[in-house]
Amino acid sequence: MIYRLIFLNGPRTGERITVAEQPMCLGTDADCAVCVEDAEMARRHAEVFQKGDELFIRDLGSMNKILVNKHETQEARIKHGDEIELGRTRLVVQALVQADVEGRTRARRRRRQTTWAVMSLLLIGVVLALSARYVPREQPIEEITVTDPALPIKSVLAPTTNVNTLTEDIRTLRNDLRTIQDSVKRLNPPPPTALPTLTPPPSPRTAREEAEELIGAARDARESKHFTEADRLLAHIQNLDPDFLAAYEERALLFEEQGRTGDAAMQWSEILRRSTESPIYQKAVTERIRLSRFSATQQGPPELRILTVQQNRFPGNADYDEMRVLKIALRSESAVRIDPDKLHLDVVFYDRNTGSDAIEISDGRVEQQKVELSPDWSAESERVLTATCVIPKGLREKQEAEGQPHSYYGYYVRLLYNDQQLDETARPRTLLAAAKTDAKIKRVAERPADSAR
Repeated sequence: MIYRLIFLNGPRTGERITVAEQPMCLGTDADCAVCVEDAEMARRHAEVFQKGDELFIRDLGSMNKILVNKHETQEARIKHGDEIELGRTRLVVQALVQADVEGRTRARRRRRQTTWAVMSLLLIGVVLALSARYVPREQPIEEITVTDPALPIKSVLAPTTNVNTLTEDIRTLRNDLRTIQDSVKRLNPPPPTALPTLTPPPSPRTAREEAEELIGAARDARESKHFTEADRLLAHIQNLDPDFLAAYEERALLFEEQGRTGDAAMQWSEILRRSTESPIYQKAVTERIRLSRFSATQQGPPELRILTVQQNRFPGNADYDEMRVLKIALRSESAVRIDPDKLHLDVVFYDRNTGSDAIEISDGRVEQQKVELSPDWSAESERVLTATCVIPKGLREKQEAEGQPHSYYGYYVRLLYNDQQLDETARPRTLLAAAKTDAKIKRVAERPADSAR
């Protein structure tokens, strides 16, 4: 049995995902097999996998859980027509092979046709039997001799009937009977000597074919300056086919256009590691040397970026109406030394005014967990910071009473060093543009100069 997952809402509405033989992870992380832009979804939210002809879904420890047909579950078997909810995203399960149902329908239709044919055959048989019983036999011709000489001598025939007409009717009925018998034989063919086999569906695309198709979209996104989308596509291609060298070359160009020479050099290094006999090897050697010399003389901000943002939601209690917590992972691709006083992380939470449908900065209280950062960061090291938005108790009721009901919409995160922006992200992504026009930015991550970890 082959299954598909069909998106019912969101930016990927109508898209069909064929479930692979290997377990498939769904979440917001670019490394997931099914990457979804959903503010309510975890980085690695759920996993879909097959056991024989059955399909299952398993929660990977997300805060918002998973729903199957509106029921919360940790792990469940899913079948054709089941609806799945992950965060705000809804999908439906589609099974591609249902030949058994069609076969039963055809068998019932054949049995009905056979029944009608047999009944017609019996009716004609009864008609023939009655006709044979009541058709008068031909009377023999008797010759009568007249002895009276006064009368002329002649032969007198006994009474007869129209025998030719009845004989023709019987012949017609017999021909009709033979026609019906032939039809019954055609409706009931002999059983096949072997079980019929289903034609297998066409083979899915290989990883290399899908990578070659996506590389064009990634190149177009880079040339259009949509760097975040281009990076997401290229990361997906590298995860899909790690030996597809064109993705590393394209990503190196992307990073260099953003001024991330360290990241670009790492992409060329990956090509060197994977292409000892490839024509692109010499080009990778030249580019790696060039970027190394450039990085040695470059004076600029450290190469830090926002790696991931994981969002968790907590239900209201006696102290607050609701609470949202962001776990923001920062990453340094190369060894750097930073001034903690110059590193800032700005976070803005947004609400939707459900009355006017306007998007506004949330009136909730933004808090930050104090996490110490050391000045020295090793290559490929990560640091996790936490930002929280708390909706005070009664705020939602007050907004409702004032005719301005609000609900949570999303967040915007910006990473700065010495007031120079290094990276930014948002969920949903439309907030990237909206945040640039907002003067009210809440700073939640400022580090003392002597902090260490």
